[in-house]
Amino acid sequence: MRRGGGIIETLLCTPLSLRQIWAGKVLGVTIPAYLIALLTAALITLIANVFSTTILLPSPAVFLHIVLVVPAFIAVAVGLLGFGHLLLGMRENQIMNITIFVAIFFAFSLANTNVINGGYAVSWAMVGGMLSIAVLLLALISYLTRYLNKERITTTIA
Repeated sequence: MRRGGGIIETLLCTPLSLRQIWAGKVLGVTIPAYLIALLTAALITLIANVFSTTILLPSPAVFLHIVLVVPAFIAVAVGLLGFGHLLLGMRENQIMNITIFVAIFFAFSLANTNVINGGYAVSWAMVGGMLSIAVLLLALISYLTRYLNKERITTTIA
């Protein structure tokens, strides 16, 4: 089996806390993922305008959703995965990754979007609720990082 590049081992030798390593991982993945999400939203808007006779722009609620809620949920997903990687010592990641992504996509499928009937895809209440949930989940995961153990991580990396 091919071994990784030893990045986590190097980070564990620095004076950084596990919470700082986790936060760096979250930011390091969230920022490019969010930029891709913004590019995708811009392309969808551009393509919709190409095939429309009028100018189509997202509603203010959809715009706020894209600006605040999308990066917050990206950070939650990345934070959960990063926390799981550090907690489980990098071994049981595949099952955990699949479980987290299935839960996230299931939660998105429960959201009542009304795009087909020409209504707003996102309501103000939905933006506020989803943003609150994302912030609470991110705070909870950040709090749980205090239970990570450098010794356990180093002994289970192999």
